[in-house]
Amino acid sequence: MDVGFGFILVFALLLQTVNAELKKSSLTKLEDVLESVFFGRRKLSEFRKLNPLTVKESNLQHQISPVKSGRSHQMESDAIIKTEATRHLMEKTGKTADELMADEVINNAFRELVCPSSTVRCTPSEYRTMDGSCNNMKNPDWGQSFTAQRRFLPPVYATGDKPRNSENLPSARKISNDIFKATETVHDKKYSGLTMAWGQLIDHDVTKTPTAGNIDCCNTTNADNPICFPIEVPEGDERFSNCLNFVRSAAATSSTTKGCLNDRREQINEITAFIDGGMLYGSSDDELSLLRDQTITYLLKTKEPGNLLPTGPSFCLITDDQENDYCQHAGDTRVNVVPTLGAVHTLLVREHNRIAEGIKNLNIQWSNDKVFDETRKIMGAIIQHITYNEWLPIVVGDDYMNQYNLKSSERGHVNSYDPNLDPSLRNSFSAAALRYAHSLIMPTQAYLDKTYRNEESFSLESQQLNPHLVVQENGGRLEDLVRWTTYKPCMTSDRMFEDGIRNFLFGTSDLPARNVQRGRDHGLPSYNEFRSFCGLSRAKNFKTGRKSNRLRDHSKENARLLKQTYKSIDDVDLYVGAITERLAPGADVGPTFACLIAKQFDVLKRGDSFWYENQGLQGFSEEKLNAIKRVRLSSLLCEHFGLDTIQPDPFKIERAGRCPGSSNTKDNCMVRCSEMKLLNFSPWRV
Repeated sequence: MDVGFGFILVFALLLQTVNAELKKSSLTKLEDVLESVFFGRRKLSEFRKLNPLTVKESNLQHQISPVKSGRSHQMESDAIIKTEATRHLMEKTGKTADELMADEVINNAFRELVCPSSTVRCTPSEYRTMDGSCNNMKNPDWGQSFTAQRRFLPPVYATGDKPRNSENLPSARKISNDIFKATETVHDKKYSGLTMAWGQLIDHDVTKTPTAGNIDCCNTTNADNPICFPIEVPEGDERFSNCLNFVRSAAATSSTTKGCLNDRREQINEITAFIDGGMLYGSSDDELSLLRDQTITYLLKTKEPGNLLPTGPSFCLITDDQENDYCQHAGDTRVNVVPTLGAVHTLLVREHNRIAEGIKNLNIQWSNDKVFDETRKIMGAIIQHITYNEWLPIVVGDDYMNQYNLKSSERGHVNSYDPNLDPSLRNSFSAAALRYAHSLIMPTQAYLDKTYRNEESFSLESQQLNPHLVVQENGGRLEDLVRWTTYKPCMTSDRMFEDGIRNFLFGTSDLPARNVQRGRDHGLPSYNEFRSFCGLSRAKNFKTGRKSNRLRDHSKENARLLKQTYKSIDDVDLYVGAITERLAPGADVGPTFACLIAKQFDVLKRGDSFWYENQGLQGFSEEKLNAIKRVRLSSLLCEHFGLDTIQPDPFKIERAGRCPGSSNTKDNCMVRCSEMKLLNFSPWRV
């Protein structure tokens, strides 16, 4: 018998002991709950007739937006039942979800029928679980894989859970044509291509939002399918003639301590929210088992010759003339999206294996599992350290770094953990703010030789999903690819996107248009709402200037484009309004995105009990921690790619006109790799 219905029967028997009036009231409530749950299950049955389970990792649609796994499929089914049942119950009773949860009879019955109780049991450990569970002992699902994303602001859907859309909102492709089209190629004057590549790596460490299926939403037979939200293509479009396929993200719901009645559609994060190296190790024991070396099990698998990433089920495109190429496999299936991403993955796998060998040599008595677990812990700390101290200050600037106390101390512990802070990914961060970096994407991928003069370039569209530049000649050209990535500038952070992603994303789509559409799919409130949330002025019209009710952070030209595209200032999408802002002081984003990114990295730091600076069981001794804090990304690049020279800060290019010759560290002039220091293993000697 279903556990939930068993509960109802027991509850009905208990009612025999109470007075008649209370019994009648309670039975009526139970009938309402049962009717609503049956309604939700009918809605799920109707949905599944249109959208049966399809788990297809190896296809193009998956690379544009990952298609849900079997576990996400179950989460989606639970969400449909829960939201439809909640709405039906709200309509029947005339009460809000909060009012229904305040009713003990309704809340308990609904919980038993619809909401499975958690079976996670936590015990203290010095190492993270693979799925992120038990990071918070009292709230074991905070930051865990396969949980609902959280929000800074409540969602704004059209009706029910339909995407934020109306006749007033312009097509996402029209926005792309009017606002995002690159009229000139402008490279950044300060930041290298590695800034974009590392941002992509971190994105793949903390968020993976699956779509609800793998269908063609431009096919008229799917016009009424609730998972379809195709992008309308305006007449006379230069590239596309009909519509752009777009499948909605799979549905989820979240529960609170009050109960689990919820009419709000949320979205799934299939991986852990923590900066924990999940893109190397995966977010489950099953994923990890495919990545560990089967002979020397403290190592990660590599492919020889070349010390490259292993082969595996990840998807890529290999042309007939690249018969010796292969699809790289990593902890995240998106590893093959562009060569620069594959290169950074390779860097970190090589560093894991170098550290593991070093620790094993110092502690021959340690088991292979102990060596692996300790190395994984160290790698997570190194990734956190580089991200917060080298990369993040570039993105949000010193003002926001200081406001949220994001930068690590030079030495010693900093106990910042707050057990009341949920570190889970916020929807506006994953679906909008971190996607700012798409504007940094270069129109090419390239090799740069040791003279730093001869560049061999390839169009971006020819290298999407193509690992050739990484794996050809058994990785013999990796040094040249990394040299180009660190030495050459990325594109300027602005509203303009290169054709390779705006007109030729995997040959079939438009990335910035998809970003706008995804925000609407997720019910992200408007740009103005997030301005208010961040304590920034809210615009009442499209005028610019310093007055509080104007577009204070926009140029006149960008404000003109917004006015030309939108009917009302309150219609402006978060992504569009924020990406068109002037950059905040010292930042690579405008004030709105700087706020949202800083807030997310704040909760990822203070809400993580395994944050590398914390003391205690989950942390490091002070000697070990200080050794980690001396690691720099430039030293890893030198060690693993055979470079002779590199900038001290590889996220920044050399200062024009000052190098070579300057000894001023701000000029970031090339130094010899022989001067670089790697992690000192001696603190790990037992």
